[in-house]
Formats: sequence, structure tokens, C-alpha cells
Amino acid sequence: MSCSGMKGSMSERGGGVWRLRVADRVHPDGKPVQRSKTVKGNRREAQTALAKFVTGAEAGAVAASGATTFGRYLTDQYLPQVKDDLSPETHRNHASRVNGRIIGDLGHAQLGKLTARHLDEA
Repeated sequence: MSCSGMKGSMSERGGGVWRLRVADRVHPDGKPVQRSKTVKGNRREAQTALAKFVTGAEAGAVAASGATTFGRYLTDQYLPQVKDDLSPETHRNHASRVNGRIIGDLGHAQLGKLTARHLDEA
């Protein structure tokens, strides 16, 4: 089932488990790039999570469209976006990894120019 009026969709997978999908940007080949995540709860909670997911995807798409570096994206967009979805300890672990080696190796790379090769070399 789709949520009308939103740039996203949700479908119940059963037993109060919902799949949320958002098309957050368009790949250079013209196809939409979708992200998805699974949440537990009732329909209203899933709709709230979808609205938050759409808002986060829109913020990420804005950051990805400019000359933003991978490091700035991770610290300004990714970490704040996933904070409420993770336990405090898991979020601290993510932040530690991001602020350590990931930013050290890849933080300077512009998002629009980041390639699989960069990731492989890191």
C-alpha cells in the first residue's frame, strides 16, 4: 500500500512489520535510486517513520547534489539521520568509525566524484 501525497511508499510485510521506500535521487543513467528500510509498529507509526525517512532522503539528496565532501555528508547528514534508528551505543560506534578511518581515508572526496575504486582503495 502506498502513502499518497508523499515521495515514498510503505507496504506491510505482516505482523506489524513495514517496508518503507524512498526514491532519493536519480542515477546518471536516468533511473531513480531507491532506499528502503524496515520498521516495526502499527500503521500510524509506520507513516510517521516514512515521513521522517522522506525528509532525511530529501536532505541527503540536496547534500549529494553539490560539491559536498563525503566526510561532511557523513557528519552532517548520515549520522544525524540514523541517530533515532540506532541504539545510543551503536550510534557511538558508527560515529567513531566515521570520524576515524572513514573520514581519514575518504572524507576529502567530493560525493559527486566518489567511486567504487575510492572505496576499494580505502
